[in-house]
Amino acid sequence: MSLSYRKRGEFWYVRGTVRVGREVIAVSEHNTGCRSRSDAEAVGAAEEAGIRSERLDGPSIGLERITIADAATVYIERASPASYDIERLIDFTQRIGHYSLAHAERAWQNWLGTRGAKMAPATRARWRAILQAAINAGAKSQALIAPTLSVVKQETMEGVVWLRKDEQERLLEAYAPHVQPIALTLCFQGLRSAEALRLDWRHVDLERKSLFVAKSKSGRQRSVPLHPRVHAAIIGLWKAQIRPREGRVFLNRYGRPYTDTAEEQVGGNPIAKAHTTACRRAEIVGFSPHSWRHHWASWMVMTGCDLITLMRLGGWQSPKMVQRYAAVSADHMAESIARLS
Repeated sequence: MSLSYRKRGEFWYVRGTVRVGREVIAVSEHNTGCRSRSDAEAVGAAEEAGIRSERLDGPSIGLERITIADAATVYIERASPASYDIERLIDFTQRIGHYSLAHAERAWQNWLGTRGAKMAPATRARWRAILQAAINAGAKSQALIAPTLSVVKQETMEGVVWLRKDEQERLLEAYAPHVQPIALTLCFQGLRSAEALRLDWRHVDLERKSLFVAKSKSGRQRSVPLHPRVHAAIIGLWKAQIRPREGRVFLNRYGRPYTDTAEEQVGGNPIAKAHTTACRRAEIVGFSPHSWRHHWASWMVMTGCDLITLMRLGGWQSPKMVQRYAAVSADHMAESIARLS
């Protein structure tokens, strides 16, 4: 038996072989999720024990012959999933593809502790769904019963946050000049921060006053009419950038594109610091960059937009996702009635 360890970045990785009788089982290099060598060695020892138990006890020998990578291949070939799901399966394959289906849960927990550590519960749930689908397909291909991954515990639905119009204008004015057009887009278009920051000139039609969201969290593309204030701001950027035909619309203070946190697989929001500074200047508390999306949706409903239209403009997957804003509309109507004299 020989397992070796090495540190890459923050985490320790393990690889090597485990001998059980005459059989030598290869352990592909993978992230232990541990920042100290001692913890990594404990994970390695547990994995070695698990491998020995699998070979000696053999409770699910059929599932041991299929890896997560095998299952992902079967699923892609047979189900032809969407491109964004294929990207997720590639990520699973690279990180935990060497695990057998007999130890799918252990692989899932490993992934949750590393790649999925900073994801929101809803995001982890979507990743779990595609991994479970692949596991089901892989097991079915060999007439086996697929193991079920533990579900993601969902948090209570995020509360709706919106600003009064005077607060809105005060906050918009407080942003740094290079961030202000981004804030206007979040405020009046309802885009997610990542959608706005990856907006390309190829997807902006200034003549028809519309923009196209090519890549979204839900995986659904959509076209959105440009609000007059956003249209004016983007025309200003277009002229300042010498009328480009392609490339990112929004640039940082150094004139470079913002980091695509989803593409680079890093956490955080590139405009978070600028947003915090603006909130401090405007004396706005408890309002995150993502709160602009709630603010937009709330005011859309309060000005008469129906929930189906809101769902389509905002890129939500189902009416259930926008039901929270119905309560905002009811409160607004109650205030309107109360103002009658």
